Amino acid sequence: MTLFNKKYKFFKFFLFLVLINPLFNVRIAEANFISKFFKQRLQEILAPKSQLWERWKSRNSQNKKRISHKLWEEVLAKNLSLDASSGVNLFNYQGISKEDKAKLNLYIKTLGATQISSFRWIEQKAFWINLYNALTVQLVINSYPIKTIKDIELTINHAKFGPWDAKILKVENVMISLNDIEHRILRPLSNDPRIHYALNCASLGCPTLNKVPFTSLNMEDLLESSSFNFVNHSNGLFFKKEELHVSSIYVWFRSDFETKGFEGDKGVIRHLKKYAKGDLKKALENYQKDIKGHFYNWKLNGVEKK
Repeated sequence: MTLFNKKYKFFKFFLFLVLINPLFNVRIAEANFISKFFKQRLQEILAPKSQLWERWKSRNSQNKKRISHKLWEEVLAKNLSLDASSGVNLFNYQGISKEDKAKLNLYIKTLGATQISSFRWIEQKAFWINLYNALTVQLVINSYPIKTIKDIELTINHAKFGPWDAKILKVENVMISLNDIEHRILRPLSNDPRIHYALNCASLGCPTLNKVPFTSLNMEDLLESSSFNFVNHSNGLFFKKEELHVSSIYVWFRSDFETKGFEGDKGVIRHLKKYAKGDLKKALENYQKDIKGHFYNWKLNGVEKK
């Protein structure tokens, strides 16, 4: 009898586990969803916001002069090459010549001495994009060898900064940082999500560094081609088990891709549909869920010597 009671109690306990298991799995699924939701929102909250630096609103629409980016074009032509295996343009940080280093430094110095507020907006836009990319390359060269730009630590006035927050160049007698250029000038003044495809952070996961500088003449074409290239590359997005995974850019700066009536993930997916091609576009058109996850490769986008 005692044995029967023990077996009966075990049977009741086993039956309880069987009955509660689906509910338990639901709770786990809910917990995982909530965890993913808050992790993504947390990264979005912690990402730098688009906040206009009023100092840089000035422009002169009557000024038709163009800023020369020839030096930057020459540096790119000699040191940037397409990696066939990854489909990403890689910069030769290690093997850049003294002559090209001098050209890069002169180019940045020349831009720093430019009275940029006296130009029209389209020239300013090209100026800030190219300056951001050139400064990033200069930072990596000066810190090489490194495995990722995140390894860079700069000491300024006895304080230590990462590569994005350090005030590294004076423009119109004002010291600026990479974050200033991206989040306090370009993002708020352009109000165009494609700006994310123009800026390169020296990483494989970033939209690839273009082989030609941005100018007032090629701005629209280059922004469009950069958008198409990134969205249709696996660095931009991919599907896994019919779930959508996107570059962290679309999570960090989600609000930049939103439009009225298309907030949150809907705004991002709508943007992706606009630039996706072929089977990828079809998959996005048929996708009815939220974004499953995000990813980013911070490895340096440098040519590796064999």
